[in-house]
Amino acid sequence: MNIIAIIPTHDRPEKFFKSFDSVLSQSLSADKIIVVHEDSDEYPLLIEKNKAYVTKNQRTKSLSGAVNHAIDQIIMNRHVWNINLESTWLALLDDDDWWDNKYLEKCTSIIDNDCNQVVSGIIRYDLNNPGGLKLIIPDSLNSESFLVKNPHIQGSNIFVRMDSFLKSGGFDESLLSCTDRDFNIRLFETKNHSWKKLNEHLVHHDARDEGRISDPMSQRKKDGLTRFGLKHQFRMNKNDWENFLKISEERFGITPREMKEKEIFIENKTTITPGKKIHNYNLTIGVTFSNMKLSKQFTGSLRSMFSEWPSKIRLIVCLHKIQIEEITPVLEELEADKFETIIYDESSGFELGKKGLLGPWFTNVKQRTGVSWGRCVLHRRIVENIENDERPLIWIVDEDMRIDRCQNKYSGNIGVDSFIEIISLMEKSKIDVGVGHVIGDPPINEIFTLRTQLVDLHYKNVAEKSNLNHKKWSSFNPEEIHHDLSTERYDHLEFPWGIFSIKGDNKSSLDLIRAGKCLSRPVHSNWKTKGDMDLIVRGGNTIILDPSTLSDWSNIAPLFGNIQTRRGDSLWSFFSQRIASRTRGKEKRKVKWIPFAMPQERDSSKNIKHNLENIRGDIIGSMMLKELSLKFPPGCMDENRRKWIKGGWSEDVSHKIVEKSRQREARLISSLYRVMTLESYLDSKTSVAEILEHLYHSDYEYELINDIQNFLDELPSNMIDFRSLQPKIRPRYRIIDARRN
Repeated sequence: MNIIAIIPTHDRPEKFFKSFDSVLSQSLSADKIIVVHEDSDEYPLLIEKNKAYVTKNQRTKSLSGAVNHAIDQIIMNRHVWNINLESTWLALLDDDDWWDNKYLEKCTSIIDNDCNQVVSGIIRYDLNNPGGLKLIIPDSLNSESFLVKNPHIQGSNIFVRMDSFLKSGGFDESLLSCTDRDFNIRLFETKNHSWKKLNEHLVHHDARDEGRISDPMSQRKKDGLTRFGLKHQFRMNKNDWENFLKISEERFGITPREMKEKEIFIENKTTITPGKKIHNYNLTIGVTFSNMKLSKQFTGSLRSMFSEWPSKIRLIVCLHKIQIEEITPVLEELEADKFETIIYDESSGFELGKKGLLGPWFTNVKQRTGVSWGRCVLHRRIVENIENDERPLIWIVDEDMRIDRCQNKYSGNIGVDSFIEIISLMEKSKIDVGVGHVIGDPPINEIFTLRTQLVDLHYKNVAEKSNLNHKKWSSFNPEEIHHDLSTERYDHLEFPWGIFSIKGDNKSSLDLIRAGKCLSRPVHSNWKTKGDMDLIVRGGNTIILDPSTLSDWSNIAPLFGNIQTRRGDSLWSFFSQRIASRTRGKEKRKVKWIPFAMPQERDSSKNIKHNLENIRGDIIGSMMLKELSLKFPPGCMDENRRKWIKGGWSEDVSHKIVEKSRQREARLISSLYRVMTLESYLDSKTSVAEILEHLYHSDYEYELINDIQNFLDELPSNMIDFRSLQPKIRPRYRIIDARRN
């Protein structure tokens, strides 16, 4: 058995050390003490390293975020700390409370193999009870016990098995208060959750100070109760709901008419309208086909989009796992007078790599795989075919994009008119590369959108069994709520934001969610408001007016051991935007987000099999992009260039990439435990048990940091070698000063 004590703390140095000392003085010592503090707290850093693991909260700045961050740290260190989830117990303690010195010993003394939680008594100290009041210890508990009020289970007397914590989903970071009640509702909702009563008052709760969340009329309490009521209204019967509102009003001053979600998201409204006239460009569309169903969908979308385009369009197609004879009939449906179609089979790309024409990385046959490799081939083929174009216009897209439904934020036009308008905007703003947005189905690994949508589906089922007229929320901040591993927010994981968007039955909804379809949560909903300082994450929607960018920077995503990383598209955008290039005469290109989006429609019929290396490759690629973006900030191209060439930055970046990757993988492991529980509620066999087993019990190869550092050290010179082998392109403007580094 492992016991891990978790103490979240913020701005309470004196009280914290009393709490901390009560853990140190336990008759049965905790195997590990984790102290989680916020940025401004310095006092936890005074703790001797051999007494506690001190870590800064990197999630929501709240008690819930701090506890969940501690769980991330435990999973990150699972191999070093020898963590077995079923025999690891979590003991939570608020930084203004303390334990009797026998607390841990007596909790563990009553545990058996079936026990998931131990509940002991609390002594509450407040202004009316300065000597302490022993609160009632409940005799029976279930998920309904916490709907109306708290039966005296809160932060400092939560003693729970770690696997049970993960199955419940942890703490909901969207709630400002009522977090303990919400957590216990989900804990007791878990099938076969077994608890034991410790009939002693061993936890001391200090409620004497003012300014607490639970104070009457506290705004945070009001906001938390509102969100709690909206979330759990589906579990309440009429009597529960009325009692909940009554207690909310009597104790905390919140009235029924306030029990509605506030308007917290305001969309940016702009009236700037670009012109519709553009110069007579030579339009080239580049795409890779790997799926016959999607390729047919794409060509249909293409015909619909460009039925009235004034000039001939060049379509460049690179094939992956499709033969030329298979795709030829599909492409023949495109009108010959409208489209010039150029097809390259997969073997021709391998020849480019073998000859070193795509850069030194691809002479290694193992590197010639993955999405980024395919994009490298496509970039080269585009460059080869546009060198004689007078005014090249390049649109690089994915095969599952509905290009005929593209839109911009300035007008209500869809399709070709919207496309023309955004080209006009790029001309006027002198944008060389415009990275558009992907909406519709999420353009990420299917496993990264399971948890949040299954939460929505589960609460939909709960709501259908309720006889209340439910209060809905129609306006909220939807940014990043589709991504289980978002690094922008953490308050979207356990609140059912998309419950009212799911229309189908359980089976069909579950199948679509597992296939990576967008069922309940909007994707990249903030695409209209992305600005110059936002990191560019490129997908299958890029418009290029300066084609020399394709020859200046490779779309490389490196191979580390057996892990083929991803995000080559985004790394290409990053290099083009932030590091000055002098190889073609234009030192500073303008590479920007553009307010232009089109939906992705994933193939829901294919069988999804989760792959460990693919998942880790996605995570490592994303973290590499983020860490490089911190090292090379926007708006500093010359300074970034000097730093890029000088070197000396790769070691620090490499360590941070691996650390952040481990942290993100830990969050994925937590999410997958929650996914298994949610699938069980839907009476479905789990789809993630095997990959979860692989993730939890395996580790990164020990050479990973060295491999990343070597790749980064060699990158500047390898990029120069790459450029020297690319076809020379003369941009639409006159080259005045072309120099080689």
